[in-house]
Order: sequence, then structure tokens, then C-alpha cells
Amino acid sequence: MLRLAGLKCARQVLAPVTEFAARGMSSAVVSGDKIDWDAVTSSIDSAAGKRELSNLRTIYLDIMSNMKPKGSVVIDWEDHKKASGQPELVAKYEEAFKKLQVPKYQGDDAAKVSAHFAELEKEATIASAASEKRIIELEAELAQAQNAMSKLETITIDEILEEDPKLKEEVQSAIRAGEW
Repeated sequence: MLRLAGLKCARQVLAPVTEFAARGMSSAVVSGDKIDWDAVTSSIDSAAGKRELSNLRTIYLDIMSNMKPKGSVVIDWEDHKKASGQPELVAKYEEAFKKLQVPKYQGDDAAKVSAHFAELEKEATIASAASEKRIIELEAELAQAQNAMSKLETITIDEILEEDPKLKEEVQSAIRAGEW
């Protein structure tokens, strides 16, 4: 429970403070993109809760560190123009850099996967419908078996023979033949 609450807090850490206040979270605990972990820890009494919070803090810090872009540096073209002494050359590089376009992936893998997923979903729907039908059949059989078991102590031979005419005929013919 604590983990879910903490993960919810971690997801919303970038939301405005007023949104947290509306949800009952103190702005002293969460402000901007910072969480006062000491304040949260002081509100937890049990050792297990503090361990969970410690695990949550580690997960949160991992997530936050992975969200930051790595290796993307903003190029200060003006600084390069001044430092190089050849602003025309730097301007040409800047122009070429701005025209640079990363090619998009042209494969049809996503379409194939979507088609395969749709096919699997269709099969699952058919299997689910068949399963529902079989469940109804099995429930009817179960009810019939429970009904038969409840009658087992009080049913007579005459009632059994009335329910099954073939069995009645077999018994009568065995009696006439003297095979009993």
C-alpha cells in the first residue's frame, strides 16, 4: 500500500504544488520537483514502512535519473563564432546542423505485430466465448449431479425406473428370464 502511494507521489512530482495540496499532500513534503524524504520518513512509524519507503526512494531516484537526457548538449553557436575567429565557417556548420534530419525507420514490423496481436485477440475472444458456453454446461451438469446426490438417500427403485424407461425394460426382461 505504501509503495503504491509512493509511486503515485513519484509520478506526480512534476505536477504543480496546488494539485498535491488538493489531494491532501503537504506542500512542505512535495514542492516543485523535490520531495522532502525526511518529512515523509518522519510520518511513518513502523520499521517495515521505513524499509519500503527506502526502497521506493531508490526506485524513484533511478527513475528520475533515467528521465534526464544523456549526452544532449545545447550548442552555443555564438560562443563558437567568437572563439574560432571564423564566424562564416561556424554559420555554415550551424546551418548544416539545423538542416540535419534523422531518418525515420521504414520497417513494417509494427504493422505485422499489430496484425498478429489482432489475430491473437480474435482467437482469445472466440476461446472466451467457448469457455463461457462450457462453463454454463458444466454448471448445469453440476446442478444435476447435486440434485441427484440429494435424492440418493430418499429415492426408490420405482422412481428410478420411471425416470429411465430403458432401464425398466432391461430389469423386467432380466426378471422374466430369471437372471436376477
